[in-house]
Formats: sequence, C-alpha cells, structure tokens
Amino acid sequence: MMGPKTKKTPSPSLTCTTLLKDEETRRPKPRRHGNPKERCQMHHKQYMTLTKKYKKAAQLVYEMLGGAMIPTKAEILLYNSIHNTLEKACLMKKYVSAIREEDTTNLSYDLRSIRNHISLCGVLITDMVNMRCPKLPIEPFPSTKPVSHPGYRMWANVEFRSYTFGAVRNEPGSFTDAFLEELRGRLDMFYVITRSETVPGRDIETFGTVSAQTKLVMMFEARIDASAPKAQGVVRYAKCGRNSIRNGGLPDGFGSSQKTNRHVSHLMRNVAWAASRTQGLATGNYDARIYARASDKLVQAHASKRLLFLPSDSWYVGRLQGTY
Repeated sequence: MMGPKTKKTPSPSLTCTTLLKDEETRRPKPRRHGNPKERCQMHHKQYMTLTKKYKKAAQLVYEMLGGAMIPTKAEILLYNSIHNTLEKACLMKKYVSAIREEDTTNLSYDLRSIRNHISLCGVLITDMVNMRCPKLPIEPFPSTKPVSHPGYRMWANVEFRSYTFGAVRNEPGSFTDAFLEELRGRLDMFYVITRSETVPGRDIETFGTVSAQTKLVMMFEARIDASAPKAQGVVRYAKCGRNSIRNGGLPDGFGSSQKTNRHVSHLMRNVAWAASRTQGLATGNYDARIYARASDKLVQAHASKRLLFLPSDSWYVGRLQGTY
C-alpha cells in the first residue's frame, strides 16, 4: 500500500529571496528565475513588469526636461523677457505633470516618494539605513562555535533595527518643536536621538521606550534536540544609536524603528505620518488612504505657491488618492 503523496517544500536556502509585504517572511517557492536566480516565477514577473514601467516613466520625465534646469524663485524674479518666461513656464508645467507619472509603485513602500513628502513638511532626510539582512534567519539559528557541555549546541540570534538620519530647522516655536512633540507622543514606536549645536545643555538628547541598539548579536547554548530555542545568554556584539551618530560624524538627528529585522520603509512611513499629523493634514493612526489625501493636499499647496505666476487653469498636479 502507498500512503498519500506529500508536497515537497524546497530547502530555505533554495527558496525565493523576495520578502513578502510584512518584510519578514518569504514565499516557499523555489528560486529558478532571474540572473542570478533569486526569485520565484511570480515575483520575477512582478519584477520585470515594474522594471518596464519605471524605465518608461523615467524616460518620460527625461524627455520632458530635455536637459533643461527647473528655475528657482530667485531666477524667476529676474526674468525680463516674456518669451523666456513663457518658455520656463511651459517647462514647469510639463515637469509637474510628469513627476507623478514616474511614481509607479505602492506609496507605502516607495522610499523616494515618502522622502519627498517628508521634505515638503519641513524635515530633511539625509540618509536611510536598512539594517535588514535577508540572508540571515529571523529566529535563532545553530552556530559552529564550540560548547561547554555535551549534548548541547551553540545558537546565535541576530537582531537589526533600521534607522534614519534627518535635519530640521533649529528654531523654537516652529514646526521643529511640534514635530518632536509628535514623535515623543509615540515613545513605543520610535527611539530618537537629537543633537543641537546652538542650544546650551542640549548637545545630545534621547527619548523612546524601544531599544537603542541598531544591531545585536547574542550567543547561547541549548540542547541539540531543541527545535526553536528562545534567545537568551551572552551578548557578544551590540551597536547603539549613539555609536552610529559618533561614528558617522555627528549628524543632526537619529531615529530607529520599534521592531527588529524590518525594512526601513516601515520606519519612514511612520515618520512621514508623524510629519503629516504635525502639519494638521492627518489624525489618528496610519491609514494609506488618509495619507494619500494628505500628500495630495501638501503637493497641491506647494505647487500653487511655486506656480503662482501662471494662470491657475494652465497646470495641474496628479493625485495619489485615486490609487488606493
């Protein structure tokens, strides 16, 4: 007699390397596509489709600019030729119309769009560091280090926290104070380190209830037959936010995410939401549709100011709200 057939699951080392939307798990399908072969058939099709869309949109923006430079406000004030003014106005209209066409992916995971929206709110993001290492398992994994007791095995557990560097205006009573208060209102979500060179006694300040460590390596012993031991034991290596700031040449600010082993896009999404709440464009917890509406209002307001010299019916800005 023959028992029921069991479906073989490929070894974790041979499965698709693309992370799912939770940025933690992978699809248990063999990686047979790509160069090198890193993706399953479904994710490879998605990759090829998005690549084609991005190249097409990028080419559209490139063609509309045609090597020209977007004029600054100071340059616009110096215009004394109606011909040059209309020429630059036409360029601005095309550029504003095309810039949204280049945004083809989900806004929640599009770091460039999130970065631009945060900048319009008044926060300059100077760097985004994604500490996630897809090749390392999230759970404790067996190590080759020697053990002190027979029948035991040395296990390792590695945790990462993505972080970002940013800068805001050091002006009391402005957006800066309101934004920092917004971050302080979510101590369970962020760990923030701020540095000021102008305010006495505020060289470095920290707040947040989550761990300040951006990288943590823990080694511990457990029985060989233990399938999923809990991480406990001696910390062999740890790197905290202060180390990142000191080693990086003292940038203006540092913020790390709440959960470990997550993509930096989760952190940036929460920072963008905090900036939107500070501007009065959003309330409550994060919602993709509300964030899209807030983004539309923000971009529309800035476009209206920068294109004030043009008739209101001669330009338009695309909207994100309809994409959700």
